[in-house]
Amino acid sequence: MKTKKFNLDRLVGNRESINLNPTVIIYRDGNSYLLSIIHMNETSKRAIPTTYDIQEDFVIQVFRVCTP
Repeated sequence: MKTKKFNLDRLVGNRESINLNPTVIIYRDGNSYLLSIIHMNETSKRAIPTTYDIQEDFVIQVFRVCTP
């Protein structure tokens, strides 16, 4: 079965949630795409970022499952 390529450029940008819980940023760094999730620590009131490398195969699988 041939897998269709997904254009990750369509996901680039930021998404802010109400009350800043959490803010999500997807960006390109060279040939790879990164996902940063920034949430506020309620105790210290500091922003805590966590960054992940986006794997194209994973995105294709998620959209295949979520698309009717």
